[in-house]
Amino acid sequence: MLAALMGMCGTGSFSATFFVPSAVNSIFRLDALSAAYIISTGFTAAIFANLLLGYLNDHFNRWNVMSGAIAIMIPASFALTTTNLLLFRVAAAVVLAVGLATCNQVYAIAGDVLRGSETGNVMGIIGLGGGIFGYVGPQALGLLRDWTGGFSAGWYLLTGVAALATIEILYLRQTGVRQPIAARAGA
Repeated sequence: MLAALMGMCGTGSFSATFFVPSAVNSIFRLDALSAAYIISTGFTAAIFANLLLGYLNDHFNRWNVMSGAIAIMIPASFALTTTNLLLFRVAAAVVLAVGLATCNQVYAIAGDVLRGSETGNVMGIIGLGGGIFGYVGPQALGLLRDWTGGFSAGWYLLTGVAALATIEILYLRQTGVRQPIAARAGA
């Protein structure tokens, strides 16, 4: 489930990286340089978002921090459907930054779930989730773009994926997955 969580966290940032340039061109009639500024703003913000989430994960309940961070992607993904350029720029930067940061911080949750010699194996499988969704997300957005002729259906998909990721992390938090394996087994 953590592999799926990581993939869903990163789907927005992976997909936005590919489709923001096309959306900026077709909706706002801006050039590739404008799209590059939007994407680079998101990646720059991701550096600081990753540092902030890492700090918060180390000092507060990781599950609550990650739930809140993932939930931020719901309105940001939905805001990508706008025709207001300023709102689109901010939403794209937030989706990119928070998506990349939460994708990276899922590893902290893996360390919380499993300790010892199996941690590396679990992190490898979690990384596989990011790779799979890094392929599937942009492919799904591309198919939706081809079927509908616009980007809104794809942005709605990203909103739904962010909502599912929020539900998943809340479910994992409630079911006790957050406890190390030895503690759950009664050892």
